Amino acid sequence: MVGPVTWQTADPDEDHARSRCPTRDTRPAISRERRSWYGMGSLTRVEKSGFGQFLHDISYIYADITVFGLPVLLYVWMTYPDTELGVTAPALAAWTVMIVVATLLRGGWIAPLRSETLGWVSTRPSLLTLRAVYYNLTLGVGVYGSVALARLTGLPAVGIGTAVVVATLGVMAFPRIADISYHWVVR
Repeated sequence: MVGPVTWQTADPDEDHARSRCPTRDTRPAISRERRSWYGMGSLTRVEKSGFGQFLHDISYIYADITVFGLPVLLYVWMTYPDTELGVTAPALAAWTVMIVVATLLRGGWIAPLRSETLGWVSTRPSLLTLRAVYYNLTLGVGVYGSVALARLTGLPAVGIGTAVVVATLGVMAFPRIADISYHWVVR
C-alpha cells in the first residue's frame, strides 16, 4: 500500500512561504527563473535577465487583469463620451497602471501594502471570483470616479491623476485583501 502523497518543491524556502501564505505566488518574486515553452508541449524553467523577467511577468499580469476586468473594459468601450475628457483616457491610464504595478509586485520589485510576503496573488480557484469582482471594482471606481471628479473640477488632468492613484492603491492593496478574504472563506 502506498502512503499519502505530499507535494514538495525542490526549494524548502518556497514550501515554507506557501504554507505560511497560501494566497501568494512567491516563486517569481524570489527567483529569476521563469517557466518557458519550447513548442510541442515541452516546458522548462530558464533563468532570465531583469528585462526578461519583466517581459514575462507583464504578459502574465496583462492576461490576468484584462481577462478578469473585461466587463468594465467593455462597458467603457461602449460608454458614450459625454464629457470633454471622455472615459477612454482615464480607463487606459487606470488599466495600464494596474498592469505595471501588478507586474512590479509579481516580480518582487515592490512590496504590497501591509504585507511582508512578496509576490502576486496565486490563481487558486477560491480567489478567481475575488479577482473578477476586485479588478472590475477598481477599474470602475478609477474610471468613473475620475470622470466625475474631472467634471466637478473642470480639469481633465485631475481625472487622469485620480484614475492613476486609484489604480495604484487598488493593486497595491489587492494581495492583502486576498489574504484576508481567503482566510475568511477557508475558516
